[in-house]
Amino acid sequence: MKMVWRISLAAAVIISGTTMAMARESENSIKNLPAEISRKCKTPIDWVKVGTGRSVRLQPSPDASYEKIDCVLAEIKRQDDIDLGFIGNEADPNQVISPPWSYIAGGKIDVLQALATEIKKAGWVVGSLAKADDGSGFLLFRTPDGMTAAQAEPFNGRIWKQQLGDITFGTAPTKTGSRLIEDEYVLRQVTN
Repeated sequence: MKMVWRISLAAAVIISGTTMAMARESENSIKNLPAEISRKCKTPIDWVKVGTGRSVRLQPSPDASYEKIDCVLAEIKRQDDIDLGFIGNEADPNQVISPPWSYIAGGKIDVLQALATEIKKAGWVVGSLAKADDGSGFLLFRTPDGMTAAQAEPFNGRIWKQQLGDITFGTAPTKTGSRLIEDEYVLRQVTN
């Protein structure tokens, strides 16, 4: 019976030694994870931070591309038993919106005129109102220069929740760097 106990003790030492070696190897692999991911995904090393135990935090820059974030997540998911925390890609609410948010809305003229009034109340810029013979039209509008995301969000939320009448809307196409609505307004001022 003593012999069996000694063999069990020896086996326990071998098993615990192997487990400790695997744990050390696992700790080393997780410590090297930020550098490995940075190399494979071509991202800054500080995007991935190793916490205590098996925890890893991903904190991409606000302008990070989705492809890079997907690459980093794929690499993290390849690891076993990782506790992943994610700090999102949210904009600073006090940052000035650049370029301004531009929208185009379509609907009945009376609804678009009421929308233009609400846009002005919110401090946004109203652009052109194009009218069709059937009583429908399109309205261009945008955030003013210098407006922050926090200032724009209340009215933007009303737009997206469709609280401003029976309209169809979407982002307005603009040339890069253009203030299309403002440029058009200045052009009308010059030609009239």
